[in-house]
Amino acid sequence: MNARYPWKRGTVWFFALLLASSLFALTACQKDQTTPPQGQNQNQGDQAANPPAAQVQLVPISYTEADKENIRNTAKFTGVASIYVPQKAVPDDKIDQVQGNGKVMTVKFKHMAVLESPEELRPPGQESEKEVKLSIGTADWLTVNGQRALYLKQGDTFIAIQPLQGTAPEAIEAIAETLAPLE
Repeated sequence: MNARYPWKRGTVWFFALLLASSLFALTACQKDQTTPPQGQNQNQGDQAANPPAAQVQLVPISYTEADKENIRNTAKFTGVASIYVPQKAVPDDKIDQVQGNGKVMTVKFKHMAVLESPEELRPPGQESEKEVKLSIGTADWLTVNGQRALYLKQGDTFIAIQPLQGTAPEAIEAIAETLAPLE
């Protein structure tokens, strides 16, 4: 250590001890956690493990005339003939931006991104990680390039909904149930 700053030695030791004690406490907490034996579910019953979409809190989402016009113009540019938008979303969600890239329109919200295209969005040969039965049809969870998304088709429009900012998959599934044509 530098002789000009003798106080630095004490500060360095203090932070080293603080870091070591934090790591020790974290390790001790993790040792107390146990995993269930193979084949047994930690949660008793399917209801606790897979909460129904009805338990997800959604609120109605509104679109301004400017939002609708922006979506319509972008859809026309990307070739999306039938536009679907969520009617409900997680609390405080709102449109952040609308953009088009080739034949894909992206409506980005604060907590999700909705991609729509007249062409299949799923990469060819990509296997479904989980199939979900929705009231509007069947959807599949896939991870493409590190981004997880729920893929489905409504009419002639292919749709992918990506969770953002830690939005739960159950919330995305519940939001997908509310997709309706843009009025």
